[in-house]
Amino acid sequence: MNQHIINALKEYDFTFDKANGYGHIAGYEVNVIYALTTQNGPLFFFSTFLSSEKKKVFAAKINEAKIPLVKVVDCDYGVGVLMGVMTNGGIEKKCAKLLPIIIAALESLQAPKSDICPHSGVILDETNSRVVNVAGGGKVRFASEAIEDINSGIEKANEDFKNAPNNYLKGFFVILIGAFAGALITVILAFIGFITAFAPFISIFFGLFLYKKFGGKENAVMVIMSLVTTLVVIMGAVCLVYMSAADALAIKDGVEVASGFEALSYCIDNVKDFAGSFFGDLGLNLLVIIVAEGATIYRLIQMIKRPKAIA
Repeated sequence: MNQHIINALKEYDFTFDKANGYGHIAGYEVNVIYALTTQNGPLFFFSTFLSSEKKKVFAAKINEAKIPLVKVVDCDYGVGVLMGVMTNGGIEKKCAKLLPIIIAALESLQAPKSDICPHSGVILDETNSRVVNVAGGGKVRFASEAIEDINSGIEKANEDFKNAPNNYLKGFFVILIGAFAGALITVILAFIGFITAFAPFISIFFGLFLYKKFGGKENAVMVIMSLVTTLVVIMGAVCLVYMSAADALAIKDGVEVASGFEALSYCIDNVKDFAGSFFGDLGLNLLVIIVAEGATIYRLIQMIKRPKAIA
């Protein structure tokens, strides 16, 4: 755990591991999570039994403070506040300012503290509750019956997902639409002299947006389908652009060719710098497609990964 976070919470009863801290502040059970790869600062999660309406009021109260880079995050079993920082050195000062505001907002809403189950609202004691690990790496104390209820809901959601229709055919067509949109941009920009390599980003993100919008099942097939379709269509568009240019160059040289492929082959072998430009553009687009897919891997994994029972 970041040393600045440990210092900021030293007056409270907290235990820390690599990316998580667990303890209590003003009677509230609190998790602090700091994952460098996904956050620009620590996330404070306060376990409490609040209605969705009161969570909205809580968010409004935090926003009223107008602290830069602070954002209320939607969380199950409580409220979360992401404390964004420009540098790690600002964590201690910002914690000192933000934590009292959070506590005041919770107390103004009469938000239940750690003696109340954040799922069911029942009174907790050592005989009817236990602390369990939840998604995201935090720890929460629940009533025993609440744990059974949560796990039952997770099991049902996973079963419903498993039995839901895949809609692969519809999903393929909408991903293909996204790929053709990128291909069209590739062709248009190529003919007006601009670099075409950012078009795959549009293809991938637009295609995945449509895939989900039209009921495609969010699983590994979605990722593979997006990658292969985008590769084939965008690479095909690049080839078409260069075939058109090769036709014009072959005619200029007085060479008769039967097809665009023959024109392309002729120019690769005989026109100076043509081969370097063609293969360079193919390679650049391939790289961008791989990077674009890689940039979405974490998010896609989160979509594909199904929740597990808490324990």
